[in-house]
Amino acid sequence: MLSFFNKQSFCRDSSSGQVLMEILVGISLLVLGAGLGFTLMSGARSVLKDRTQSVSANYLADEGARAAKSILLGNWSSVGDGTHGLLYSDGIWSFSGSQDVQDVFTRTIQVTSIDENKKEAVARVSWMADQGRGVSVEYPTVVTNWSEVLGGGGGAGGGGGSGGGGTSGEDVCGIVSGNWSRPRVIASVDLGSGRSGTDIAYRNQLLYVSSVASTASKKDFSIFDVSSSTYPRLLGEVDTGGGINEFVINGNYVYAVSSDNSKEFVVIDVSSSTNPLMIASKDLDGGADGNSVAYYGGYAIVGRPHSSSKELVVLNVTSSTSPVVSNEVHISDSVLNIYAFQEKLYYSYYDVTDDIGIRSLASLPSIPFLGSWDVGEDDIGSFFAESSSAFSLGGVFGELAYYGNGSSDDSFSLFDSFDADGEVNDLIASGDYIFLATSDASSEFQVVNKNNPSSLSLLGFLNLPQEATGITCADNKIFLSLRSNDSVRIIGPE
Repeated sequence: MLSFFNKQSFCRDSSSGQVLMEILVGISLLVLGAGLGFTLMSGARSVLKDRTQSVSANYLADEGARAAKSILLGNWSSVGDGTHGLLYSDGIWSFSGSQDVQDVFTRTIQVTSIDENKKEAVARVSWMADQGRGVSVEYPTVVTNWSEVLGGGGGAGGGGGSGGGGTSGEDVCGIVSGNWSRPRVIASVDLGSGRSGTDIAYRNQLLYVSSVASTASKKDFSIFDVSSSTYPRLLGEVDTGGGINEFVINGNYVYAVSSDNSKEFVVIDVSSSTNPLMIASKDLDGGADGNSVAYYGGYAIVGRPHSSSKELVVLNVTSSTSPVVSNEVHISDSVLNIYAFQEKLYYSYYDVTDDIGIRSLASLPSIPFLGSWDVGEDDIGSFFAESSSAFSLGGVFGELAYYGNGSSDDSFSLFDSFDADGEVNDLIASGDYIFLATSDASSEFQVVNKNNPSSLSLLGFLNLPQEATGITCADNKIFLSLRSNDSVRIIGPE
């Protein structure tokens, strides 16, 4: 009996030990599996976090590079080399401190002068990734002070005007891409009853629009936030009292011309985009309107119709609150449009033999005559210079002409011309295209292909409610002002 019970006890002990072993192995496998799963999940979360942070950092760096470019272009002489932070307030970017912090990201802008009129701005965004890893991305951009190199600012179209700003097409527009044979309206803006758009300009995601109105009490200058191009948002407006025919922006100031006989020239402070203020005006001699305006090196140049007064007026705007007439030139014909480019002033006027006069801006306020240019039967209402060797000219009677610059101030060669079937009020060129703001009743907006400069051709167009008066471009979009209370169109490729 004793032997029997010992055997049974041994069998029971062996069976219990096997079960216990299986349980321990099972638990170990579960623990290992859970640990492996946790490790995989942690790794996946880490990868996802790194990827998300990388996308955010690249966005902040790109935003920083764009903001730095805008700040430098508007405040060239006051921004020194060094490391800066960014501040976005009231719709305007500015440098503030030596860095700015966005969540876990630290952003710096390193500004370095390359030469007198060229600076490099490097936007750097750094952050701490998992396991204490320091990570950073950099977006460099080179900024040119076109106000000095190219003659900064000035009309690019009769009634439309600051679109080109005296700069080259690709610098203004960026790279133009997509199917422009089928342009489409992305958004529109209604300025209100009785107001008609006359000119338009873009800067740092802000759109500036001038207008004339049925009554003097209506606003005539508006600022919109177009950071979302599909939903433009009105920020601020001002009434200058007489309507604005054309304007040009330099830094925090808008220089505009009007048909008001008591203030043909006005200055608007746009340092606050929500509260633009007219800070000065000037009653120019005689009763002639202000047709066109350009800016160069501390001076505003105004073009006026023929009258007993002078048709070209040079104003010193070093003190924007107290503009001073520094020079006047009588040319015996009405000035339709003026354009400042590479230390030269180009102005179109009615003349039997010549259509364009050229004067030097190298020794302002003096503007000595350099030469003249006969472009044929049409009178020129709009200019745009892509470079020193490529000019686009828009005719009052509907002709677009594409010229190359010759060896002297009065020597140009015609590449080709194109019939726009309506007055070319304004134009701008970039890449393979010339974009037109016209009065043609069925194609107020036109896209001309200049891939072959000697064979211009219509690529695409849009039929809009009223004639287009001004044009500018940015970020692969076109911004148009229209002679209608529904005054703004934002246009993109298909």
